[in-house]
Amino acid sequence: MIEIGRANDYAAAIIRQSRNLLRRRSDPELQQATELNAVIADALSMLSTEANHRQVALLSEGNKGPLTVRADPVHLLQVVLNLATNAMDAMADLPPDARRVVLRTALLGQSMAGVAVIDSSSGIPDAKI
Repeated sequence: MIEIGRANDYAAAIIRQSRNLLRRRSDPELQQATELNAVIADALSMLSTEANHRQVALLSEGNKGPLTVRADPVHLLQVVLNLATNAMDAMADLPPDARRVVLRTALLGQSMAGVAVIDSSSGIPDAKI
């Protein structure tokens, strides 16, 4: 039930942002304080059913303390969800016990944070890079 509520809140936030973009506001609300690890936790929660269906292990690693960033939380969540879904797609040909997606956060220096989405696929062939 909680997962449905979060998905509903996420969809409502996307609709609000789409409406704001259509209004072409000159000052978009992109610079709000956002807890990065909370966004990752939401992404893991939202992806868990799909990952189970695809037999993909979803893991979170990295900085365990608060990582507050200046970003739009819905856009950030959209990016993480898209990258993780692409990672799951890339591993479709792997045996189930080899499918793994890691969402990793890190503090980069004193004023920057990073997110990495790492999968266990072989990557992009050199000819396609």
